[in-house]
Amino acid sequence: QVLDVLLSREEWVHDPIDEMEGGHVQAAEIDAARRQRLLALNDTELRSRVARLFGDAVGGDRQDVVNAHLVALSLRGDPTRGALVFKKRCAACHEFRGVGQPVGPDLAALTDVSPLSLLTSILDPNRIFEAKYVNYLAVTKQGRTYTGMLSVEAGESIALINQEKKQELILRRDLELLRSSGQSMMPDGFE
Repeated sequence: QVLDVLLSREEWVHDPIDEMEGGHVQAAEIDAARRQRLLALNDTELRSRVARLFGDAVGGDRQDVVNAHLVALSLRGDPTRGALVFKKRCAACHEFRGVGQPVGPDLAALTDVSPLSLLTSILDPNRIFEAKYVNYLAVTKQGRTYTGMLSVEAGESIALINQEKKQELILRRDLELLRSSGQSMMPDGFE
């Protein structure tokens, strides 16, 4: 939660990055959604430092990642363990059988998806996704930074909804920057 607060004000982000560079916080301790937020910072010097710290944990050839995990398709599933993984890793944005938050696509609607297609969607979420799930970056004139899906676009304001289903209303007169990342709100790096 502290990192979320720090991420909302870029000038405060130096401390967690310093902590990572000093070895006090390991890159592996930062979940995929927060990695994506750090890598979307407006400050190019900060983005560069973060990218160095995460190294191979993000980016790269996503098809290589999918290929490296194809063996999972031959394993026998365990619905009980799968439900626990879903609750821990997916329920913040997806709802399934009454568990989770309906921020991302409705997983109950995926009745005809092959295991390979599902694996690919999880490990390479930017390969194919609906435009309504694109992630945006908004920076206010006061220096606050927000990321999330555009949930409201009105004449005088916009609203972004983040992975925790928290909606931030921002007046257009306060906006310094609003840009699409061109990527899904679902981050890379779940492997």
